[in-house]
Amino acid sequence: MAKVTVPSDLQAEQYQISPDYVRISMAAAIELGLKPGRINRCNCNCINLLQNYPEGCYANCTYCGLARERPGTPEENTFIRVAWPLYPTDLVAEKIAEREANGGVGRVCISQVQDHRAYDDLVDMIRRVKRPAPQVPMSALVSATTLNEERLHVIKEAGVDIIGVGLDAVTEELFEETRGKGTKGPHNWEYHWRIVRAARDIYGPMKVNCHIIVGLGETDRELVDMFFQLKEEQSQVIFSRSTPNLARSCRISLALPFIGCDAFNSSSI
Repeated sequence: MAKVTVPSDLQAEQYQISPDYVRISMAAAIELGLKPGRINRCNCNCINLLQNYPEGCYANCTYCGLARERPGTPEENTFIRVAWPLYPTDLVAEKIAEREANGGVGRVCISQVQDHRAYDDLVDMIRRVKRPAPQVPMSALVSATTLNEERLHVIKEAGVDIIGVGLDAVTEELFEETRGKGTKGPHNWEYHWRIVRAARDIYGPMKVNCHIIVGLGETDRELVDMFFQLKEEQSQVIFSRSTPNLARSCRISLALPFIGCDAFNSSSI
């Protein structure tokens, strides 16, 4: 399905692309004073940033709001179901530095999309944030398909100490159905694992966060097996849900403390 023509009121964003512009989560925009509002009873401890290109993302993951064949313009679609307003990257970096000087920023995370410019722009954006705020811890949620071992080293040297990789699916079959050949997408299961293991070697144990989505068609057993595998790989698990079944998500959450305990293995749960 071809992308529709960009409406005239959104055409300005065609030229507001990364690395000069970045999308920021609404909570982070409020925290930095870029948007009016107040976060009730908590604060935004992580400033989440997202690369922006007029074409959106060249990957075609079936569950993603930025997928290549998703109807509508990239501006009309969204990432993880919330608004991501667009600002100049240097302005966001200045606001991060101000927030760091006045109480601290827990962490900044820049998320890549699948685009031929994404790697170079990621390194540029990391440096733009680090320049005024050198003490701020930084993560990168990367598109593994854009990377190799050399590029992982460059990202670390630019200032990132934790890498996130979106495996999303817990089996190769589901991965291919939702992210790979089944969607005419660029992603490959084996290559993602190569990047996960290379990142672990470069960044160190428990410095790689593997993102998993609950509700793509997997079983609870497959989820638990994957969690234990990632533990053995010395990588951390971050999971979100793509299912309205809240009870199932809670059940999976209850398994996580056991996975962290050396007294248990996959067959114990």
